[in-house]
This record gives sequence, C-alpha cells and structure tokens, in this order.
Amino acid sequence: MCSCDCAYKKRLDYWAAQNLTTHTMEEWRVILAPVLDEIKKNLTINKTKLSANIRRHSSAPDGRQSSKSMGTIAILLIILVIGTVLLIDITAFCRWLAAIQ
Repeated sequence: MCSCDCAYKKRLDYWAAQNLTTHTMEEWRVILAPVLDEIKKNLTINKTKLSANIRRHSSAPDGRQSSKSMGTIAILLIILVIGTVLLIDITAFCRWLAAIQ
C-alpha cells in the first residue's frame, strides 16, 4: 500500500471508506458517474489526428513517366466527352433559337 500523502493514497482512502455492500446499482451509477466521465475524457482521443487516418487520406507521389502520361490521357478523354456533350447541347440550343425567331 502507499504510505505517502499523494493523490493515489487519497483515492485508496476514499474507496476504503465506502461501504460496498450498502449501495444499490443505481446508487453506484450516480456515485461513479463523475469518476467515469473523467476517465472517459482522459481516454478519448481525436481520431482525425491518428497517423492511420492521415495515411488513409493521402496518396503517395508517383514520378513515373507512364503514370503521368496515363493521367494526361484520362484528363483529355474526360474533357473530350464533356466537350462533345456541351457542343451537341449548344448546337441544339442555337437551332431552337433560330426556330423561335
């Protein structure tokens, strides 16, 4: 046992003074609520600061020429598809404007 006058000794004395058999479970929940809240607060961590979360949301750089060219080709294809759809819509819109005049 602790023979000094530290916080641990005070906690030991407090719990030794409690008569464990005279309280119901509901009373223990009320008695222990502040202690459990303090423990919960001390043990809770910010999950966004964990290295696993940071690694999950960041990608490794890839300096290979083949990966750069594949990315460029993919971007060009996406632009080509969107541009084609827009061009078809613009021509249809121009025909509609000509028809209503």
